[in-house]
Amino acid sequence: MERFTAAFGDDFLAFWVHGTYNIVLNTALFANPTGAMDLYQQQLVWLEERLQYAQRNDAANIFVFGHHPWFLYKEDEKKEDLQGLSPYPMEWNMQGGAGGFPDSYFHIPIQYRARVMDLFRLYQVDAAFSGHFHQNLVSKTSFGMDMIMTSSLSMVFESTGKPKDFEPSVRGNRVVECEVEETGRGRFSHRFELLEEDS
Repeated sequence: MERFTAAFGDDFLAFWVHGTYNIVLNTALFANPTGAMDLYQQQLVWLEERLQYAQRNDAANIFVFGHHPWFLYKEDEKKEDLQGLSPYPMEWNMQGGAGGFPDSYFHIPIQYRARVMDLFRLYQVDAAFSGHFHQNLVSKTSFGMDMIMTSSLSMVFESTGKPKDFEPSVRGNRVVECEVEETGRGRFSHRFELLEEDS
């Protein structure tokens, strides 16, 4: 982490854009804080302070960004709940052609997720955005927060556990549009835009 921050700067940060408060986290510390528990605790305290600040300052929307999704389908899912597999992509030319990533590889374990979900509920986080899953998937918590996963610009996976009615997993970008109502509360919409393939 010291090498990263020396080269690139902070590994977590927050900023305002037109009334929306955006919090960027180093979710690797939530996915597995082994060997860095002090940094994990420091970021957790900072996250709560930023959420309090956003609420005090009447943020129209609160968004949280990180590489890892907090969950895939349900906020209280456990490793054993996820039975899907994302096969290795054909482009990898794996010897034997078998294997893949279990869905449980992608989400943040419940023991590190539960406290954060409590904070997101308390401070009314509108949406969390992530990658890591290499496929499009939008899920929702019991308290209304969207968990928005966007497929990669490189390799795209397709889990056998993902319901078929979700967005296709193709290369592209997600566009988010925000507006502030007269009440000061925000609304947002998002859409996935396909990256045109080279012909």
